[in-house]
Amino acid sequence: MKMAEDGISAWLNSQCFVLGLWERILGERKMIVASSNC
Repeated sequence: MKMAEDGISAWLNSQCFVLGLWERILGERKMIVASSNC
């Protein structure tokens, strides 16, 4: 089930990508701080 574990870690990494998208959509500069922690 190694592939499943890789998929989960990729999904977790995508959460940082989502934060970056919200930062662009909302134009919230403070979101950069949250996404830079990833």
